[in-house]
Amino acid sequence: MVTLANYIGCYAGTRLIESQTTESFLACSIHCLHKPFFGFQGKQSCVCVHVLGTKVSPSKCNVTCFDGKACGGKSHISVYGNEKCPASIILKIEVRGCRENNGGCGEQICFEAGPDNGEGAEIRCYPPDENFFMSSEVVVERNMNYKGCFAKMHSSKELKIESVNSCLEYCKETFFYGMKNSDTCSCAKTVEHEVSAERCNKLCSDGFSCGGSSFYSVYASKTSIIITIFQNLKDHII
Repeated sequence: MVTLANYIGCYAGTRLIESQTTESFLACSIHCLHKPFFGFQGKQSCVCVHVLGTKVSPSKCNVTCFDGKACGGKSHISVYGNEKCPASIILKIEVRGCRENNGGCGEQICFEAGPDNGEGAEIRCYPPDENFFMSSEVVVERNMNYKGCFAKMHSSKELKIESVNSCLEYCKETFFYGMKNSDTCSCAKTVEHEVSAERCNKLCSDGFSCGGSSFYSVYASKTSIIITIFQNLKDHII
C-alpha cells in the first residue's frame, strides 16, 4: 500500500489527533498514515488531523520547508491528504542519475528516489507534476556493464582501489568507471580509443578485468530502480 500526498490547503481551527517533532515530510506522512490528513504547523511540528477547520488564505501558511512545500504558519496548518492507493504493477526502471529536469513522471524520465530510512522511501516527480509517492520499499539495483579496453578516460576523479565493485561505488555519480594497472579507479563521463582486449591483461582482487599498465578496463554503470505503480492515477504515475 502506498500513499499519495495531496495538498489540501491552509487551515485554522483544525482538530488535531497527535503531533510529532520532525522536519521530514515523509516521516510525517508515515506517522499519520492511518489518519485522513496530516500537516505542518511550522517547520518541525508535524500534526495528524482528524477534522478540518476553516480554510484560510494561503498567505497565512507562510513557512516553507522540505523541498519548498508549504509548512504552515505560527497558528495555521498546511494540510495534506493521505489517499491510499492499491498497488497493481511492479515496474523496473533503468536510470542514469537525476541531473536535469526531464518533465513529468513517467517511464522514460529522470526522477529522484530518496533513501529508505526504515520508514519508507520517497519518490519525487519533477515539475510540472506536483504530487509525489511514498512507498514502503524502493529497490535499487546497480550492475556493471563491461565496455572494453580503452587508452583514454576523461577522468573527473581517481582513487587507489583494487576491486571493480569498489570502483563502481566510488564512481556512482558518473556513467563510466574504469580500472588501470589493477590498482587505480577512474571516473569519467567519456572515454576514447578502444584497443585490443590483450592490452588490459591484469585482474582485480574480485576477478574482473583490471586494465593494463597504461590502459583502462572500462565499465558502464547500469542502475535500475524497482518501484510500484498504480493504474488508477493519472499524470502522476511512476
